[in-house]
Amino acid sequence: MKNKKGLFVCAIVLLVTLCFSAFMGCGAKKETIHGIAYTDYTDFDELTQLPEYNEELWRRNDTDVRLPDPFVLDNVEKNGKDGWYYVYGTSENFDCYRSRDLQNWESMGTVLRMPRELSGTGDFWAPEVVYDAGTYYLFFSCRPKAERANGIDTGDAEYLIMVAQSFSPTGPFDLIDFTDETSCGKGNMHDYNTDDYPQTYAKYAYLSPYEHYTAATQYDKGIPDKFEHYKMYTADRGGYICTIDPHPFVDANGNKYIYFNKVNPYGTMVGIPMKNNNWLTPDWENYTLLTRTYYYTVDDFDKAVREGDETIETVPYEQDSDNPVNEGVFLHYHNGKYYLLYSSNGFFDSTYCVAQAVADTPLGPFRKLKPEEGGVVLSSDLGGNTSVSGSGHNSLITVNGELYIVYHTHDDSTDPDIYRTRHVNIDKVNWVTIGEGENKLDVMYATPTTCIMPKIISDYRNVAKDAKLEVVSGKLNEGSSAAYLTDGLYSYYKNVNAGFVDRYIKETEITQTTTFAFGFDSAVDVRALMISDSKTPKNVFLKIPMIKLYGADGKIYGIKDLELNEKYYTVSEFDGSIRRVATGAAIYAEFDELKVKKIEITVECPANAIAGISEIEILGKGGNL
Repeated sequence: MKNKKGLFVCAIVLLVTLCFSAFMGCGAKKETIHGIAYTDYTDFDELTQLPEYNEELWRRNDTDVRLPDPFVLDNVEKNGKDGWYYVYGTSENFDCYRSRDLQNWESMGTVLRMPRELSGTGDFWAPEVVYDAGTYYLFFSCRPKAERANGIDTGDAEYLIMVAQSFSPTGPFDLIDFTDETSCGKGNMHDYNTDDYPQTYAKYAYLSPYEHYTAATQYDKGIPDKFEHYKMYTADRGGYICTIDPHPFVDANGNKYIYFNKVNPYGTMVGIPMKNNNWLTPDWENYTLLTRTYYYTVDDFDKAVREGDETIETVPYEQDSDNPVNEGVFLHYHNGKYYLLYSSNGFFDSTYCVAQAVADTPLGPFRKLKPEEGGVVLSSDLGGNTSVSGSGHNSLITVNGELYIVYHTHDDSTDPDIYRTRHVNIDKVNWVTIGEGENKLDVMYATPTTCIMPKIISDYRNVAKDAKLEVVSGKLNEGSSAAYLTDGLYSYYKNVNAGFVDRYIKETEITQTTTFAFGFDSAVDVRALMISDSKTPKNVFLKIPMIKLYGADGKIYGIKDLELNEKYYTVSEFDGSIRRVATGAAIYAEFDELKVKKIEITVECPANAIAGISEIEILGKGGNL
């Protein structure tokens, strides 16, 4: 990357009005600005065509970990164990990586040790690990090899949930046999008729086959034949309900649950509490359906499908694919509400996305949020941004009080082997408060962008939100506000969540070249700045004419004429207008740590135009924590 020296130590004349009467002249005050060396990340790697940056301060959301359906185990804050984060994902016997900073990952190999009698098992999908009293439990789904007993085809379970245990997050995890008390523990053995379930893999099914069949098929009653695809038991599967994507969850009161979904298409989310708070004993009497594909609530589904009510509204963002699904469930508790995150539209589709449903209890009833409420949490903008194609199947992790979403995207949205070419991404989740009074609700909002963002675990944090923010000169567009610069909500979506984005995700719009001042009650140690551009091509700004840093030593330090890298936008050959801008495009400045009390940033606005600024982040230490 380029190191640039602001070589100007110049006198800028500020017209200071000193007129005490109409006949008195005006004085002028000179200020000396000391140029400082800085880097602006305008260099790109020739091979990858990706920007070069300082990993001490910055990161990209995409990692080099090639794992679909990623789950991150926090073995740092929650467990106080070995100080590592572990990521697991869809792969044979489950590859595992570990990291201390969620940016640099070390391979730990595979973690699952399958018994020899299950050789031939495939489709090892969506692992999740939970730690409990010295033991790590690995929940996952897989596809056992079809079997024959006494010369008779016993049926193909296709997909079953299994669980393995270990004393280490890196395994080896050994499969739990629910017919062996030594393996599963006292009181956890399954009782089923081996004539009905003669397959070798029956004893390894986490969900006892007969009890699961009995609990699930009660929901099939009354579903007309033309809607058979919605039934929990849809074909000859050897008596098994085919299930994937298990998710263990502990609620706000310490109660344990297991969540999963019926195999697609038209996947159905299910939740079950645990008896005696034991991960190995589901409480079948409280087996609960949580969602139905296409419908906002299970009640809406019943009215539309069972009762034939054609007026029931369906979910628009679940109808952008040939493979309608509700899968990859993940629960989160926040401010008295339970948020059910799930993925929709098929993992091979560019429109694969993460959406949210909300309830007052862990078992619902859940209601999916409408687009105008921010129903989609994370998306490639319904396929509009191919750099984050297929963004979905997530887990969540909290780091230093901040919530992050971990998910996969396609390496290449045009690759025919898209199933195997997905990688892990991590982005920040913000809470947006919608509605008023009794209808007030916090909703999740996340933006997948492959541009440079501040590092998650760092000695530096964004201190801009601690500053007193003022407009020193210039002009805001009517109805706009400087407060949008520090609300943490990056403007990104153009197609998804219409209404919500227009109302809640705002850019600070200027109609003249404008200077913003960030003042601090006490001096802060500042290391870098990021000024994020507009998502709208016609509102893009291309230049930061001046940055002034008012030092605690009384001096003023400056950086002059920063420009948006040309790789971030495309200009029309015909009229010179900007036709495209990269999502997350920003202007950067990094310099040696400087103790400052105030920062002024000037953003250039072209004549007769409107420029939009999404966010300004100031990476620093100290200030108001």
